[in-house]
Amino acid sequence: MKNTLIRLISTDNKGNFDCDFQDDIIIKENTEIALHSLSVERQMKSIILDGSNSVVSFQVSAPAGVHQVSLNHGTLNRDNFDENLRDLTDKMNSALRFFRGTPQEIIDGDNANTKETGTQIKVSINDNKNVIFNFKYSECLTILSANVADNLLTNNMNTASNQFKRDSATPATGVDDLQSCNLAFKAPISLGTHISRCRIRNFVNSDGDTSGLIMGITTDYNKLQSNSLTIDDLDYAMRVKQNTSVIEVKNGKANPFGNNSSNKTLTNFTPQSSNNDLLSFEVREDVAGEGQRLIMRHYETGAGTTLLKSDIILRDSNNKDIPYYFVVALLGTANSIKIDHLGSCRNAYFTSQTESKHNGDLGLPQSLPSTNNQPSDYSLSLPSTLADYLGFDDPAPTTNGLQASFSGNRQFEELVGSDNYVVEMLNLNINTYDALAKGRKNILSYVPVSETIVDDKTGIVQYEPKERLFLPLANEYAETLRNIRARIITSDFSTIGTEGLSSLNILLRS
Repeated sequence: MKNTLIRLISTDNKGNFDCDFQDDIIIKENTEIALHSLSVERQMKSIILDGSNSVVSFQVSAPAGVHQVSLNHGTLNRDNFDENLRDLTDKMNSALRFFRGTPQEIIDGDNANTKETGTQIKVSINDNKNVIFNFKYSECLTILSANVADNLLTNNMNTASNQFKRDSATPATGVDDLQSCNLAFKAPISLGTHISRCRIRNFVNSDGDTSGLIMGITTDYNKLQSNSLTIDDLDYAMRVKQNTSVIEVKNGKANPFGNNSSNKTLTNFTPQSSNNDLLSFEVREDVAGEGQRLIMRHYETGAGTTLLKSDIILRDSNNKDIPYYFVVALLGTANSIKIDHLGSCRNAYFTSQTESKHNGDLGLPQSLPSTNNQPSDYSLSLPSTLADYLGFDDPAPTTNGLQASFSGNRQFEELVGSDNYVVEMLNLNINTYDALAKGRKNILSYVPVSETIVDDKTGIVQYEPKERLFLPLANEYAETLRNIRARIITSDFSTIGTEGLSSLNILLRS
C-alpha cells in the first residue's frame, strides 16, 4: 500500500481550505483517506460595546411601543458574555410597562392592548448553543367559581357568587393562623412584570383581631404542601386585622409586621360593592432605571398607594429563577370577611414541580392554571455588530405567534468549545452519513473539542488521532486532481472564525 501525505492550508479566517497544486494528484480506484492531523487557531471573538452598538430595541405590542435598553459599555467576550446576557435579561424585563389604572382595570389584570403585565423575557443559550430571546406571557388568571376546584382549596371555602371565604364554625386561633384557611397557587409567580391581587368583597370585622386576611408570597413550597406554613415563612406579606386598622406589611422572612409607609387603612369594604378596595403584590420597575422591585399596593376608587417597595432576589447563587408562591389566608368566621377577584400571573417558564401524594388535600391545584395567549406584535432589533457576535444573520429577526422566540441562526461561537468540530471534504466523495444532515455528508473526521483546545484564551486547536481511520473514497474510476477543497465547521455545520494559518493534513492510501 502506498501512502500520500497532503497538507492543506487556509488563511481566509473562516476555516475554509481551497488549495491548488501545480502537480497532478492521482486518485486511484479503491483509494482510502484519513485525517493525519489538524492545527487551527480559533478566532476568539469579542466586540467593543459603546454608544453606537450597545442598544437593543424590542416590542411586545404596538400600543405599548418600542423599548430600548443598553448593554454595559466595554469589551464583550467569552469571559463575561453570560453575565452580560443576564444583565440584558434584567434590563429588558424592567423596561416592560406595568399598566396601572382604575381598580376595575387592575381586576382585569392589564390593559388588553399592551399585554406587558405577565410577560417575562429571558436571554439565554439554548441546547443547540444558539443565543435565544424568549418572550413568554401569562395573563393575570382570575379565580372564579367556575374553575375554583382546579386552582384553590375548596374544603373550607364557600365559592358562591364568585367569592371565597372561610366556611368554618370555629374562628382562627389568631392572626398568624395560616393553616385554618389558606389558598395557594401551585404555579410560581411571573418574575418579569407581575401582579397578584384580590378585592375586598365584604369585611364586617365580627371577630376582632382574628378577622381579616393575610396575603403573602413564599418560597416554601414544601410547607404549602404539608399545610405547615407560618407567618415566619412568608417572604413578603400584607395583613388586615380589622377594617379600621392600618394595613400592616412584612418585608423579609425574619422581619415582623409593621405599619405601611402611608399608614393606609381600608377605605371601601361594603358588601358586594364594585368600588371596594384592592390589595396587590407587583413585580415591576417603579422608577426608570432602578430595576425590578417587589411593590405592595392598595387601590381605592380613583387612586393607588404604594404601601411598601422592596428589593426582591429573583435568582439563586446558580442563577436559577427563585419560585415565589402566592398565598391568601382568610381569618374569622364565615360572616367576617369575604374577597373576590383573586388572581395572579403565573411564571410561564414553569413546567413542573415535585408534588406530594396528599396534594389534593393541601389547597394546591391539580393542574396548572392556563395562560391566555393572544397574538401580539413582537419585534427585536440588534446593532449589526452585536447581532453578528451573537450569531444572528439578521439584526432584526421576525416572529409570529402567541409567544415569541428569537433564535440566532448560528451557534454562539464562544461556546463551540463544548462540542465537536467537523472536518468536511468538499470535492472528495466519502460514503459517510450524519444524522443532523439527515443523509450523506463527506465527513472525514469528527474532532472532539475536549481533546483539542490547547489554550482556552487563544483558541489554539491541535489534533492528531491516536489511530487513523481510513475511509474509502467513492470514486469508481481513477481520477486526477489539482484542487482540493475542505472546511472545518461546528457540529451544526456553522462556520467558525479562525486566525492566522490553519493546517489540515490528510493521508491518501492506495
